[in-house]
Amino acid sequence: MGREYFYIGYVDETTFKWLEEDLSYVPKGTLVFFITHIPTRITEQKRPFNYDYGMLAGETINAESVHRLLDGYETHFLTGHLHSNSNIVFNDHQMEHNTAAVCGIWWHADVCIDGTPQGYGVYEVDGNQVKWYYKSAGHPKDYQFRSYGAGTSKEFPKTL
Repeated sequence: MGREYFYIGYVDETTFKWLEEDLSYVPKGTLVFFITHIPTRITEQKRPFNYDYGMLAGETINAESVHRLLDGYETHFLTGHLHSNSNIVFNDHQMEHNTAAVCGIWWHADVCIDGTPQGYGVYEVDGNQVKWYYKSAGHPKDYQFRSYGAGTSKEFPKTL
């Protein structure tokens, strides 16, 4: 919602009505994926509302309503937007997977702003069981990060 230079993460009333109707056909306890561009929330606990661009554009400001609507379902929120990776457990049946953009730092480097290599999330579903991992682009499945030994950087000679 908003303009190209200032927008807000927000789920509108029309979408809520559609989702509520759609969920009326889905038994409670069912595995549900809620996929959206902007994260619902980037912290485990709800934070107080703050009229700050970083918060407004970086989270869904009415996420609590989304979470309440999905209460009773085994929900995995799949989100992006932040160019960094995180997995946040909200409770025993709701978890958010924020996966960095495959472009890393806007195609300027082969890493994301949190240092993880460019890549994507892979989700394997068996009934209500979900397994996931981060797949670094152009590398084998087990490649998750790289490090450089002490002395590699002249500026920080003792730092890994």
